Amino acid sequence: MNINENISIDKRGICINGQYKILLCASLFYFRIPMELWHDRIIKIKQLGYNCVDVYFPWNYHEISPEEWNFSGQRDADKFLKMLSDERMFVIARPGPYICSEWDGGGIPAWCLASPYPIREANGQFLKRVDAWYSKIIPVISRYQCGNGGTVVMVQLDNELDFFDCPDPGKYMEELKSIAARYGISVPVFGCAGQGSMKGATGFAQGVENTFNIYMNIKNASFEKYCGAIYKRMRVLNKPFLITETNKDYFTLRRELCCGAKLIGPYNQVAGYNFGFTNGINNWGKGKSPLSFITSDYGFNSDISPVGEYREKALEARLFSGLIKSLGSEIAVSLYKENHGFDINANFPGPDKYAVLELENGGMLICIPNIGDKNGTAYIKGNGVDFYVDVEPLRASILPVNIPLGEWDVNGMLVFSSAEIAGIYKHGNKVTFILYADRRCQALFDIPDAVSAEGEYIKDNKILLSGIGDNRIIRQGNKLIKIMITSRQEAARIESDLTVWKAEIPTAREAVEYKGIINASIKPASCSENVKESPVLYFEDYGLWRGYGIYKIKANPGFPLLLKGAADIVSAYDRDEYLGTRISGGQWQRYSSGKTGEWNFRVEIWGHSNFDDPRLKSLRLKSSKGIESAYEIIHEEDLSDCWYFDYIEGNIRVLLNKDVDIFQPLMNINSWNSTRTPMKALYSKNYIPSKYDCDSFVLEVEDNVAYSEVFVDGIKISRINPYDPYIDLSNYLTPGRQSKISVAVMKKDWSEPFGRPFILYCRKIKKCCFKAFDEGKILHYILESKGCNTHLPLKFIPGQIVVLCVDLDSIKHGCAYVHIEGKDIKFIAVFNGKIVGRIFLDGETSPCMVGGDSQRFYLPGPWFNKTGNKLYMLVEAIGSSPVFDKIVLEYLH
Repeated sequence: MNINENISIDKRGICINGQYKILLCASLFYFRIPMELWHDRIIKIKQLGYNCVDVYFPWNYHEISPEEWNFSGQRDADKFLKMLSDERMFVIARPGPYICSEWDGGGIPAWCLASPYPIREANGQFLKRVDAWYSKIIPVISRYQCGNGGTVVMVQLDNELDFFDCPDPGKYMEELKSIAARYGISVPVFGCAGQGSMKGATGFAQGVENTFNIYMNIKNASFEKYCGAIYKRMRVLNKPFLITETNKDYFTLRRELCCGAKLIGPYNQVAGYNFGFTNGINNWGKGKSPLSFITSDYGFNSDISPVGEYREKALEARLFSGLIKSLGSEIAVSLYKENHGFDINANFPGPDKYAVLELENGGMLICIPNIGDKNGTAYIKGNGVDFYVDVEPLRASILPVNIPLGEWDVNGMLVFSSAEIAGIYKHGNKVTFILYADRRCQALFDIPDAVSAEGEYIKDNKILLSGIGDNRIIRQGNKLIKIMITSRQEAARIESDLTVWKAEIPTAREAVEYKGIINASIKPASCSENVKESPVLYFEDYGLWRGYGIYKIKANPGFPLLLKGAADIVSAYDRDEYLGTRISGGQWQRYSSGKTGEWNFRVEIWGHSNFDDPRLKSLRLKSSKGIESAYEIIHEEDLSDCWYFDYIEGNIRVLLNKDVDIFQPLMNINSWNSTRTPMKALYSKNYIPSKYDCDSFVLEVEDNVAYSEVFVDGIKISRINPYDPYIDLSNYLTPGRQSKISVAVMKKDWSEPFGRPFILYCRKIKKCCFKAFDEGKILHYILESKGCNTHLPLKFIPGQIVVLCVDLDSIKHGCAYVHIEGKDIKFIAVFNGKIVGRIFLDGETSPCMVGGDSQRFYLPGPWFNKTGNKLYMLVEAIGSSPVFDKIVLEYLH
């Protein structure tokens, strides 16, 4: 790999163009922000003091179908990087191939996720696809590297690989590094450890740096001990402690800085929106299912909201960045000190170990975090100082001790201060020290030959300031020195030129209810068009990557239907009678007897998983959407009774391979009172399937709790998944032939239930009619709608599909949140031809929604036209009492 001489990384830190820098890095994603507002967000995060931006490049955002690439308009990554370069913002580029980011499939295209070859490893077929992606995106990134006139300083390969079961991380990262180098990357490349495993993240591949993602409980007293251990580990490798992702609160960020971190990347300080069908799903669910849907609103309480507001903690950003900028190279090469010589005692809960930084030319910074719930005081002694500091709950005060002032051309020292440094600014022969505090405070300076503004010499060269509002102006030779202690709010607003930053925080909003006419058009819920028959297949097999599809399935009237691998949102109809909507994570779904035998299933992709979790099929990174197969159930048999029991002692294969012992206890599969904990047991029975007219057998276990594995004739079939307790036994059972079914059960105690097992005799549905709706067809389906004029509120029939059209020409044009009040509905919102949100209103079918505000979407101001502004909503009534009450627009001032 070519070495970029403009950037080096060693144990001292990150050196860029000959200067060591602390990189304070904010995530800013071009794909979640309207192109017209990219520059606005760059300027805003820059005003908060961030000097670096990290940006993912989602592969599936640019390769929109196999070998169909788009880098124009909203997808113009080159234009985005040029803006960052023009603003001299450093960039950490993250092109994947996997990015996570709660994005559809973690950025990997659906056709790769559904492919037979493995992903995220050194597999030739996968790497060929990655090469095609890198051949497009890496030349764009390389044009903006440091040394080429740009500001890209590092490139991340893949993301959090240690969360994924990669067989050889080192080889995989070597391959990615080689491909990136071939297309022009010369800056350092790295892999990040999502859960602390450098081996799992990079395999210690040569030339690949290691960084860490740290998400810890902010009240964890071991935080400093954990970070300190990583710092020391990296020093052994002659490398710095770099944090690629972490919590956004400044309580965390301050502690990390004082533990020696040289890159600090809170995720993500600039929020945005998942426009279109780009949402992911993941495993942040609560209660009975791990499944969760990522909201269109993508915020996570960032400093800058999805619509560009500054949130209150933006002021904390300015204070934190002000400290880093003021101390410059001194703090950029500072050392984390375990043996710092301070005796620190606090009357509030604090860390197990206090973090202290030793600056390059002398002096220290002490971090005093209050992890409790009440105000308190800490007392600091040692290294020639003895002072106290008041600390509020969840504040981490960073206090200077024995700081030489030569960096600012002042002969002297800041001896100690319980007021924190907000900024130190030089303007010609003037130097201004701005300190701040919340409560009582002191600051002691030692400045030889100093005279007051009135011309009086200062006794013993000591200048002691006490309390907010205490300001001093002194002279040392021809140097004019101003020292001021001010409030937190005031200090955060002082600019480097000593003017006042007047941004409104938080931004005011104006709520306006829409009371105009609504045009409503009722749409068919089933597939009424003439389409060709095909097998029941996943969407990806039909070439559908995002959107929804309608399966029209013909079966015998009166028989239940069973769907295998259904994901994500399944609305079922018996011909035109609505049977309900289910949120399904790739699970089997069973429906009661159909009256007509004509089934219509409308299945929508919410998103492919951005994690890899085996608890549900669609939570696997490699998974598909839609319906894998369908069966009609012609008979079912309860298998609860007449199982032979034996303890599992030693090798289970011995029990599995021997014939059933008829003298063993014979019982219900949930029985056997035992004194053993845990209880390991094998239940077995000889089973001869009846000769029904069927071709498939499925084991269903109701209410499974105990860890259980199923075997047929000694062959392990599967573990029973309590979240999806169906197992396909079609390849192992034959009508009229005896098979030995065994269930190995591990119970916490004897009473833990296995559950109630059934064998379902099924006929597989061979053909269906299928209609695919990708994003383009969905837009056409919505925009062609014409109906009758009406007014809100509107009540719907369960299962009904309606397109509502709102004329926005008569209302104020500008950035606005849109809140819909109602219940038991979901909808897709389209504004001037673009999908701006997918929303579930609260109701009986609502999934677990995470990532932001699930009840609103966003109208970007620049997307308004002079006239012809239309808001469409494809509304689905998915509960028993669906109602659309009102529309409220919330404008930003």
